[in-house]
Amino acid sequence: MNSNISKEYNDFNKECQEINNEIKESPSQVAILSIENNIGEEKGMELQINNKVTKTSLNLNDDNCWNNPMLAIEKFQIFCKEFIIKYKQIVRVLALLHDSNKSFNLAIFTSIYCAIYLDWGTNKFSEIANLIISILDFTFHGTDFAYGFLSSPPNICGMHPVLAFKILQVIIYVGALVSVLYFYGIIQAVLKRLAWLMQFTMGTTATESLNACGCVFLGNAESPLLIRPYIEKMTNSELHALITTGFSCIAGAVFAVFISFGACPRYLLSAAVMGAPGSLACSKLLYPETEESITKGVDDLDLPPSEKKNAMESISSGSTEAIHLVNCLVASMITFISLTALISGIIEYAGSLLGYPGWSLELLFGYALFPIAYLIGVTDGMDQALLVGRLLGIKIAVSDFLSFKQLGEILHLLTPRTAMIATYSLCSFSNLISAGAQMAIIGGIAPKTKPIISKLIMSALLGGNITCFISACIAGILIEDPILCQKTYGIQSENCYPGWSLELLFGYALFPIAYLIGVTDGMDQALLVGRLLGIKIAVSDFLSFKQLGEILHLLTPRTAMIATYSLCSFSNLISAGAQMAIIGGIAPKTKPIISKLIMSALLGGNITCFISACIAGRQSKTLYKI
Repeated sequence: MNSNISKEYNDFNKECQEINNEIKESPSQVAILSIENNIGEEKGMELQINNKVTKTSLNLNDDNCWNNPMLAIEKFQIFCKEFIIKYKQIVRVLALLHDSNKSFNLAIFTSIYCAIYLDWGTNKFSEIANLIISILDFTFHGTDFAYGFLSSPPNICGMHPVLAFKILQVIIYVGALVSVLYFYGIIQAVLKRLAWLMQFTMGTTATESLNACGCVFLGNAESPLLIRPYIEKMTNSELHALITTGFSCIAGAVFAVFISFGACPRYLLSAAVMGAPGSLACSKLLYPETEESITKGVDDLDLPPSEKKNAMESISSGSTEAIHLVNCLVASMITFISLTALISGIIEYAGSLLGYPGWSLELLFGYALFPIAYLIGVTDGMDQALLVGRLLGIKIAVSDFLSFKQLGEILHLLTPRTAMIATYSLCSFSNLISAGAQMAIIGGIAPKTKPIISKLIMSALLGGNITCFISACIAGILIEDPILCQKTYGIQSENCYPGWSLELLFGYALFPIAYLIGVTDGMDQALLVGRLLGIKIAVSDFLSFKQLGEILHLLTPRTAMIATYSLCSFSNLISAGAQMAIIGGIAPKTKPIISKLIMSALLGGNITCFISACIAGRQSKTLYKI
């Protein structure tokens, strides 16, 4: 069986090599003319390969198939070959595939993929994944304070955090973090260097490369904004790559959401990195470039700086914009989970009428996409392939969130290898919901491209899913000892300086202020009040009063009174952002002036509180601690 299939491939590659030898000045055009004369032969080969697949390769009753992952890889190669032959642009695809320069670039990226899965590469990715989780974990300090037991319920009766009040709030935190990093130019600098590397190795244009790198960090909604001025000038192939890349990635903001469902962070991170170049490769196979791009080099790009006036405005606007995304996600999950249950109920009812009880939407998805799951390497049993096929169907037709949620629920039924391949194959926004979102986002940025996008969207959706399947296939080959990750909200990192904290630093920094306003009952008292002042100014007045209540038994009556006066205002950085948003919304023309005055006004508000506390400390004679 294997020798026959290999012979077919050797004959096929030999013909393509003969065509390639004819290429001189214009490789694509000469190859097109040469292959057009042999279309009948290619179709004949397609039928031959189909017969091979039907009669031999997909013989699922062969016990050896389930125990030999390399057979599954060979079948996936046949699947890709069929896909290339059947596609309407077969002529251009073959010319692109056999260009020696592209083959060299493909070898470079194959080496990069292999490096990811060497021992040192795996360890480094694990460290990076743990670092990302640790950074995202800081969200839960805010959610616990704002939502209480809805975010961190007591560990009784199997209670779990409410998804909307804990996990999805990470998006707000990441939105603010990305906004402030963009304000300081950090994201632009990183993206430009990554785009240059990708362009150098793959030969893609600057806009394609920059968008692909942006998707890894920002997601498919924000990364097109980086190249907003160039979208209407992009060629059709570049637009196809733009959409395909959006379908092939996940946003950094939802990274923790998928981890909380049970997805392994190491696999998610490597899948996101592999998706950037992989999506460009698949896009160029589906829609090769035949036009002249205006942005051949990264130097042709001029990344616009942030429109925000200062870091506070960036944080405020980033978190506010993320709230809208969270609301949309919650509404989307409610709607599509409900509709999925409705359709599944209808199918179950129809099955019971026909004498087949137990039918469901998930079961139909499992059987429909079972061959895909098998071809990408799920060879640990038919039950495993059916489960992964069900997840793939839910992801493509419904939502990636729902597919990862169900992956977490059935993790105990999957082998480590199957769970790993499922994670890679699900790690993207390539579904029908995202197709509508992509059309709305890019069409809103560049309205003139709407007719073109509507024609390219389904082809790009196919490319996004194929990118995930290829990543899963590569992972199945290279990872020998896959692991199962448990549901977690993060890790506990070691502290190199035990006892150090933000509160302690605030205490020492603002200790002189506390002493000057009248806290003279001891250095320990001044340190405590200094800590409260720092939390109030840098974080929140609510949190400062909350901590005041917690340490009230440690304060003298006079110190407690002075602390209350000094904390009694909204003079903090959060309120500064709110003030800018409120007054700027009422009178937009004043925004530039307000951004210049805001820090001075913040200083004035705090000085007012300090003066009030100082006066109260001098005038009061009889004090009682409540």
